[in-house]
Amino acid sequence: MQGDKKSKKVEEEIEYLKEELHDIQCEIDAPPLTGQIKPARPGRGGGLVDRYCTPTEMADSAFVAFITACVDLNNANIDGCCVPFINHPRCIARFGKGFTIRMGFGMHVGWCVQGAIGSKFKIDCTYLSPHVEMSDRLEAGSKIFTTPMNLSHWFVALMSPTIKQHLRAIDRLKISGVPVPMTVYTFDIFNYQACRRQPFLPRHGRNGQRNVDFITDASCRELQRGMDPLFLSTFRQAYALYIDGQWKEAKPLLDQVMAMTSPNQYNDNKTGLPLPDGPSTQLLKYMGEYDFTAPDDWEGVHLMDGY
Repeated sequence: MQGDKKSKKVEEEIEYLKEELHDIQCEIDAPPLTGQIKPARPGRGGGLVDRYCTPTEMADSAFVAFITACVDLNNANIDGCCVPFINHPRCIARFGKGFTIRMGFGMHVGWCVQGAIGSKFKIDCTYLSPHVEMSDRLEAGSKIFTTPMNLSHWFVALMSPTIKQHLRAIDRLKISGVPVPMTVYTFDIFNYQACRRQPFLPRHGRNGQRNVDFITDASCRELQRGMDPLFLSTFRQAYALYIDGQWKEAKPLLDQVMAMTSPNQYNDNKTGLPLPDGPSTQLLKYMGEYDFTAPDDWEGVHLMDGY
């Protein structure tokens, strides 16, 4: 009898997941970036013409997609499909109350080889290249810096100038096997509630969907509403001093950032409030290991374990 109850409960959870996945699939109605098509002009045949997608548009669109995923996941933890699972007795027993499902994202640009691996029972699509590995390292860095997404400076170089003012460089790292140091950027989200329905509004023109216009679209400003007006400028000053080797001068500025409202995605178990800023915490920890005095061979590049 007990086994029948458990089996019925499992079936109900599976059906619930099927319904959620069906709803998600119904919402995915946007055409692919490089596959945007328009009807041919009257009198010139009935074919279809591909719309050219610039590298900047691809980078901006990828960034928008990842930001949307961060907002959707936060909403799902509050009153969405994740609620039944984070409130499940087994999840509470293992992770405790207040547990939320989090994801980290790493964004990079480069080439890759696409292929299929598996067996006759299951086949998965996979992507292999050093650039895919770089994205994986950036994703792993989201746990180190406790930031939801990390972007390489190669990816940021492709983005629109307007969005770059909302980003901040958080460290310059020496990557194993890569001769050039990588600067890691992040986008801080302070106000998830500002864009609960859809962070960025798609624009449509004569040739179909168009790229996001960060000048007219206020989503980035809304997502960062509640940020201290001096947050970005103070951190950028501290970061410049850190790269320049003036660590004692950088410390008080980072301490100021630590006292400001934090975008940290991890909360304090006692207070329930976000922990202090993750990148500032990481830089203070690293410089503290050297008593806030840069080594003699410091060249503005951090040799971090795990990268």
